[in-house]
Amino acid sequence: MRSAQTLSQPHPVRRSLGARNGRRAGRLRALLVAATTCGVLTTGACKQAAESAPTATATAEAAARPEAAAQPEAAGEVEAGRALWSTRRGEDLIASVPHFERATELAPELASAWSGLADSLALLGLYGVWLPADSLPQAKAAALRALELDPALAQAHASLGLARYLYDWDWIGAESSFRRALELDPGYAMAHHWYAMMLMATGRHDEAVAQVEQALAADPASRIIEVKAATVFTAAGLYQRAETQLQTALEHQPSNVMVHRELGFLRVAEGRWAEAVPAFERAAELSDGGAGTLAGLGLVLGVLGRSDEAHEVLERLRQIEERAGDAGSALAPDFEIAFVEVGLGDHDAALDRLEQALASHDPGIVYLATKPGLDRLRDEPRFLALVERLGLR
Repeated sequence: MRSAQTLSQPHPVRRSLGARNGRRAGRLRALLVAATTCGVLTTGACKQAAESAPTATATAEAAARPEAAAQPEAAGEVEAGRALWSTRRGEDLIASVPHFERATELAPELASAWSGLADSLALLGLYGVWLPADSLPQAKAAALRALELDPALAQAHASLGLARYLYDWDWIGAESSFRRALELDPGYAMAHHWYAMMLMATGRHDEAVAQVEQALAADPASRIIEVKAATVFTAAGLYQRAETQLQTALEHQPSNVMVHRELGFLRVAEGRWAEAVPAFERAAELSDGGAGTLAGLGLVLGVLGRSDEAHEVLERLRQIEERAGDAGSALAPDFEIAFVEVGLGDHDAALDRLEQALASHDPGIVYLATKPGLDRLRDEPRFLALVERLGLR
C-alpha cells in the first residue's frame, strides 16, 4: 500500500471545483430555459416527442438535412466536445461542457449539440465530479431539448435513458428510451452499453449479457465497453468470461484505473479476497487515491482482518468527504465509505451511509443489489428496504 500522505492527496479534478461550477450550473440552467419552447422540458408535449419519434426510414429526409454543414463552427465545437467526452476522464468531461455550450449558442437548433451536452452532464454526475442533483436533471433536460429538435436522434434517446435510470430510478422509462434509441440506430454501441448496465442493475443478467455483447460487436475498439463488459459478466456469475475480458483489457490499457478496480471486484465476487488487494492497490495508485478504488481496498482489508489498514483507508475517504463539503459541488463518498464499513463488520454504519447515498441520488446506489461485497448486507431489513425504495424488487 502507498503511504497515507500520498493516497490522501486531493484528486486534481475535484480540486478544480467550487464556485466556478456553481456559476456554470446557473449558466446551463439559463441556456436550457432560454432554448426550450416547452417552458418546462418535462411537459407532456416534450415527453410525447421523446417517446413517439418516427422511424429512421420515415425520417430519412430530416436526418439527412445539412444542419451541421450549415453551421461549421458549431459542428466543430460538437466534434471537440465529443473528443474530450470520449476519454471519460473527469478533467476532460469538464472541459467538454464549454464546447457543447458554445455550439448551442452558435446553433440553438442543432440537436447534436444538446445531445452532447446531455452526455457530458450525465457522466459528470455519474462519476461524482459534479453533484448528481445538479448535473443529471440538467442532462435530462438537454436530452429532451435535443429530442424536441430531432425526435429521430438515437443519441438523445440513449442520453435520456441514462438520466432516467441513474437519477429518477425510472426503470420502465429508461428501458423505453434505450429501446427507442436502438430502433433508430441498432449499431449505436453506447446505447447497448448503457442498456446493459441498467439491465444488470435490475438483476436481468441474461439480457444484460446479450446487450453488452452487442455493444462489444458494435464498437470493439471502445475501451470503456471493453472494461464494463467484465462488470456485466461478473454480476452474471460468468467469472471466467470476466477474467478473459479483463486480461484483454489489461493488454490494451494497462494504466486504466477501471480495469484494475473491476479486477478487484471480480476477485471479491469469487471470494478470492487476498488476491483482490493488489488489484485495488494498483487502482488506488493510478487514481491518486480515488474514492471508488479506496472503497474496494478498504472492503477487502477489513474482511481479511487487517483492520488498522482498513481504518486508515476509511480516514482517507473521510478526508475526501471533507474536501467535497468544502467545495460544495463534488459528491460526498457515502457509497464508497459504506464498503469499508461492511468490510469492518459495522453494518449499521454501512447502512447509514447507503441511506445517505440514496438521499443524495448518488448514481452508484442503483447497483446496490449487484455490487460485489454489498451482498454481505442482503439479510439486513434496512438493506432490503433500500432495494425496495429503488424499485429493484
